[in-house]
Amino acid sequence: MKSIFTIRLFPENILDEYIEFTPVDSCARAIISILQSSSPKLLIFHLFNHKTIKVESFLKILELYGMYIKCISLKEYTEAIISLSKSESDQVVINGIVTDLIMKGTLTLTPSFNVNSLKTINYLKSLDFEWPDLTHGYLGKIIENMKQVGFLHENPKSANSKFE
Repeated sequence: MKSIFTIRLFPENILDEYIEFTPVDSCARAIISILQSSSPKLLIFHLFNHKTIKVESFLKILELYGMYIKCISLKEYTEAIISLSKSESDQVVINGIVTDLIMKGTLTLTPSFNVNSLKTINYLKSLDFEWPDLTHGYLGKIIENMKQVGFLHENPKSANSKFE
């Protein structure tokens, strides 16, 4: 994510994919609920928010918070990544993207394997814990928090990416 926010470019072929957000505070509440429970425990818990949002919808929400990401063709995106890889300082920016390209052979946000977390979801429900819905308001809080801690920086719509 940090790579995408930094270069402000995104390949169009991924707009229809879905992404998940598992905030650390929600994950911590899930862990505490499990630890404090007197119910018999599962051996393995898959702790992640199974509720997702379409990438295109997420990018639209980002715009409401001053974060503009330009969508370009996969070919243009690949050329931009190759260009960044030639500069030592820019290589740090694209580490996450390059890792995905190497591991998966393509750029996708879809995990390489599917984790069935239904037992964990049901167990957590029995403890009155549910993952948050990825609403505009909820994502807005995450975005604002990421700005406050310096993870994200607003970029005006007129701000150009390095490649424009």
